Amino acid sequence: MENEYIIMHLDHPVMSVLLNDKYKIYSIQKIYNKERLFPGLETPGLDNDTLNNWLFSRGIPAKRNELEDILQINNVSSREELIIKNYGLGLTDNYWIQKEHENLHWKNINFWENKFTQEKEDIYLGQAPGNFDTQENIENNLITPNNVSSGMLPKKWKEFDGKLYMIKGADITYQEPFNEQIISQYLHALSIPHVPYELYWHKELPYSKCPIMLQKGEELIHASYIHNINKQDNNTSNFEHYIRQCVSLGLPNEIRKELENMILVDYLSANTDRHYSNFGIIRDSETLRIKQLAPLYDHGAAMYTKYPTRLIPASLQTLRCRSFRNTQWDNIKLVKDFSLLENKDILILPDLIQKAYNEEYVDKNRKNVIIDSVYKRILDAVQRNPLSKNIHSPPA
Repeated sequence: MENEYIIMHLDHPVMSVLLNDKYKIYSIQKIYNKERLFPGLETPGLDNDTLNNWLFSRGIPAKRNELEDILQINNVSSREELIIKNYGLGLTDNYWIQKEHENLHWKNINFWENKFTQEKEDIYLGQAPGNFDTQENIENNLITPNNVSSGMLPKKWKEFDGKLYMIKGADITYQEPFNEQIISQYLHALSIPHVPYELYWHKELPYSKCPIMLQKGEELIHASYIHNINKQDNNTSNFEHYIRQCVSLGLPNEIRKELENMILVDYLSANTDRHYSNFGIIRDSETLRIKQLAPLYDHGAAMYTKYPTRLIPASLQTLRCRSFRNTQWDNIKLVKDFSLLENKDILILPDLIQKAYNEEYVDKNRKNVIIDSVYKRILDAVQRNPLSKNIHSPPA
């Protein structure tokens, strides 16, 4: 059948599906290997909507600003067509999709062993030149991990000295790239496993640059899928449920400390975007063995990025949270081990902000308000140091 496709994991067929003329799955034909279904996609109960959500969440969101230019340069009409014609290939896991009887092999198609185009950087970084020749570029640009990259900010994979790096942009405030560098430096000082970020300038605009967190043969499983492997008990918090899921997959109980440190750092740095796709675990693709929690990554929404300056002081008590609870203050109540606050470098974050923010993008008044507020958050947590007592109320 012309519209029959095989979802693959490495060289292992996982299932056959039928796609309609809009490149959406409308029928699951046969499951060949249940063990290699992506975690959280369990049978029975796996349906077309769930599978489509998984497959197309891997791609460029419909609302990303530069999507229309990317579709044009690849001569396709939709993000779904772009993903399917890109074989669903990315750099965060080792799943892909091909037509039945196409007989492609992982070693000949994956981005770890095969070069991909790094041209047309401006388009993927949100700086489209405005005019480009579609026919000239389609062959060079269709098969690239840049066509399968989630998230709202412009981004592109780029090779430097033989190693892959993610270049990521910003929204209209341009605060995110500076935040990535600042939090990376902070995590380094606190000896917390993390993906290192630095600033990358392109045509006088700031971007963040970080090396790929995975090695060949590894894949990232986001927390959203780990959370859904088993049903959550009504009497179990989201935090405890996630820890139990990780432990059931083979990770040690000690991961609690790493997750508590993540909560603490997000609280101290006012990070409002630690959603379930911004943390996870790493596993071996071939053996399916869970190796470790993923190092911390994606800190662009820290330091009140999404808040107007005038609202920053008032947000101390109600700052939003997207991981385990709805506010940062409620989230921090999940922490039992506050020993991180004893680190000699816990108070350096305001100094890092002072040195890093470029006042062309973060004006002096906003910078000072952020520094003052972050300092108060850290000082409050340190002074209240709940190693011997419980937290009962938010900071004044």
